[in-house]
Amino acid sequence: MSTFSAAALFQYGAGLRTLTMLFMASSQFFFAAWDEYYRGEFILPYVNGPNEGVLILAAIYLLSSLMGDYTSFWHVKETLPFIGGSFQRCDIALVLCSTSAIPVILTHVYGVYSYSTTPREQRKRMDTRTRDLHHAFSTATPYCVGVILACLWVRFSPEGVAAQHPRLTIWFIGILFSYAVAMIQVAHVCDGDLAPCRWPCILPVFIISCNCVLGLLSPDNQPPIHEPLLLVFVSTFALLSWLTMVIAVLRDISEALCLPVWTVPLKIQASCRSGKILAID
Repeated sequence: MSTFSAAALFQYGAGLRTLTMLFMASSQFFFAAWDEYYRGEFILPYVNGPNEGVLILAAIYLLSSLMGDYTSFWHVKETLPFIGGSFQRCDIALVLCSTSAIPVILTHVYGVYSYSTTPREQRKRMDTRTRDLHHAFSTATPYCVGVILACLWVRFSPEGVAAQHPRLTIWFIGILFSYAVAMIQVAHVCDGDLAPCRWPCILPVFIISCNCVLGLLSPDNQPPIHEPLLLVFVSTFALLSWLTMVIAVLRDISEALCLPVWTVPLKIQASCRSGKILAID
């Protein structure tokens, strides 16, 4: 939702700029969860998205609300010193925000690299699982590849699906990101292993990639499957996969802790009807 509001503020439209706004925030969150999984602890950098990033965005919203016509303000061209050329203010803001996200991501990458290359006996937290540096980067690679494929798809889509369904396109990519981060967090909490190759969200990415490539290679530049229809299908599949994962996690937690999640125990229902306070065992 923050991506939609920021893109609407800067009037980015349906294209790579809106997608960059999405990945600017999601990449920081992904690598933070990835860092937490491999190091066993979560250490926010001094400059981070949840604090300074939100503060900067809130300040931009506040300043824009004080303007008579904020859309024209952000589309005024400015000439940058030492660079030359004229750039719109909204593009300058996007570059600055994206550039500020890079050090945060690199901090997480360096943290995992430093932890993985430290001898086990010198680590602060003893880990029962063997995770080397190769395993760490192999689990981050699918997300990085997904970012590249998403940008290529939005840019070179034969039927311009992002322009026809901009919200659904962002929602679909966001669901895939949410699924990946949730799986990392579940693996961290449950002390399990990561296996991105088994995630069902890879299937929609594979289908869209093949359909897009075949469309670009065809003489009439038409893909075998109508892209808007395919987008609806893969979005539904991704959403169902995400819901299935959430339900499975809740069920497993309920069984492990012996706590009812989907129903209210009869003893508690009777206590509520009678108005009596039920003692906790």
